[in-house]
Amino acid sequence: MKLYRELAEVYHEMYQHLFDYEQEFAFYRDALDRFAAKKLIEFGCGTGNLARFFLHNQYAYLGIDLSENMLNIARREQPQGRFQQGDLSSFSISETFDAALVTGRTLTYLHQTEALLGAFEGIHACLTPGGVLVFDAIDAAAMFLDFDASQKQLDTGPYRRISHSRPTLNGAWTWHWEADYFVKKGETYVFLDHDEAELRAFTPDELALLLKMRGFELLEMVKKDTYTWPDHYFVAQKSLV
Repeated sequence: MKLYRELAEVYHEMYQHLFDYEQEFAFYRDALDRFAAKKLIEFGCGTGNLARFFLHNQYAYLGIDLSENMLNIARREQPQGRFQQGDLSSFSISETFDAALVTGRTLTYLHQTEALLGAFEGIHACLTPGGVLVFDAIDAAAMFLDFDASQKQLDTGPYRRISHSRPTLNGAWTWHWEADYFVKKGETYVFLDHDEAELRAFTPDELALLLKMRGFELLEMVKKDTYTWPDHYFVAQKSLV
């Protein structure tokens, strides 16, 4: 997506107004504490909006993102952090961690099941026995039983986004999303760029099966308060042996 490459600075500005990262951190911290996890890897770390909370609370932290432009902002904003470019669907690292987080609806972009299984396999390999995986995902039932295809306008800071979605259902709970970005110049908004993506939602049973196929047990699902799409947090655990 262009938002994560050419428009990385726009993302950094807009999403600080869209999400309550302190509230997000509080949920992840509670989950990590339950498993006594202090060394973690975050996939989809973006520009480091969550990383700063983990770093300030003395977690041993590594942030992974596909976009080097996003990571450059993360390094600028959190110079004490460790950040590395990587593709979640084919990720491999020799280092091991107590916990893996997949944040910012990153799994939404893995609309092909093969890529999702690849992601779970790579995460499983980098976790210690009994390690925990915590992620957020969009709930398919809430999304598709009342699909909202209307155009939406969002203004944050100097930026405006006008977006709309349409169901595609390409072998999964998928939809196509498009957006135009604008920046305010004086009293008017000037067009910046167009972006689009194929996205995927999930049912809990679907995720439980996919996780099981790659050595995880889904432990819980928690409703996530969000500004737009119906999200949930999921907590899964790698077996102890």
